[in-house]
Amino acid sequence: MPQYHIHTITFYHAGLILDMKIEDQDDSEFYWNRDLARKAMSCGPGDKLNDVNGFKRIFIGHTPTVNWGKGGKNITTPIYKGQIVLCDTGAC
Repeated sequence: MPQYHIHTITFYHAGLILDMKIEDQDDSEFYWNRDLARKAMSCGPGDKLNDVNGFKRIFIGHTPTVNWGKGGKNITTPIYKGQIVLCDTGAC
């Protein structure tokens, strides 16, 4: 499986389904899932997403932060919302 866990922190290329145990998910979720980024961006200050796997922090890429800029301004730094860190800053 293409993920890495350090205690309650995990890293994925794209994302995962939070209401499904990791071992029950198809690997394609880890490579292509953009839903987690959309859910994270809908979080307000102090919000957390429900995660049956119990991760305190989830780092994901695949969806560049520049996609979330408004008014013609690109976001070129990681975004932290919920317990999700969107860390693809569009460097390539």
